[in-house]
Amino acid sequence: MTPPPGQSTDFLALRKTPYQEHALIVAGISPDQGRMSFFVRRPSSTSRRSYAHLDLFQLVRLDYRQSASELCYASNIELVADYCGVAAKQDAYNAACWISQFTLANLMAHIAMPQYFTALRVAFIRLTGGRPCPHAVLTGLALTYLHEAGLLNATRLSSTEAAQCELLLQMAQGGDFPGLPAETWDALWEWTRGELARAECLEV
Repeated sequence: MTPPPGQSTDFLALRKTPYQEHALIVAGISPDQGRMSFFVRRPSSTSRRSYAHLDLFQLVRLDYRQSASELCYASNIELVADYCGVAAKQDAYNAACWISQFTLANLMAHIAMPQYFTALRVAFIRLTGGRPCPHAVLTGLALTYLHEAGLLNATRLSSTEAAQCELLLQMAQGGDFPGLPAETWDALWEWTRGELARAECLEV
């Protein structure tokens, strides 16, 4: 039986799990395939072969081959951006961990969410850069998820809330941040978490 042809995609790694002795299962998100998981080989201490490297919080371009299950096989992994610097500050790292768990818990496999993927990249760039406050980043990202998934009920929002959401959605796509104090971002984040709960999202 002829194996299915390979495909290519961008991929942001959000979780890696050791598998057996010389492999990893790496889960994350693609802009055109939604949530994805890859089998990635690791070289042994005696191996003469070299294998592509894929680490947590890295954005890569890769080729892949699908299997009969949700798990895909990755090859030809090319690094695009590395956001591991997010671990330099505890609050930014905590936000990155929340983002990873929320994304993997709520996005469906192979269902594209390109706006969310863009917001995810912007979030990691901003968290790695150390500003603005993590609650501002989380608010924009979570609202993007609700909006793109059709879970943000605009008819229930007041005109002020609707205008506020539109501004925050633009911010999450790379637009300017409103000049708000930290306590206001804290309040906006709590409001957004209420919207996540109302939409029955799996929060972490």
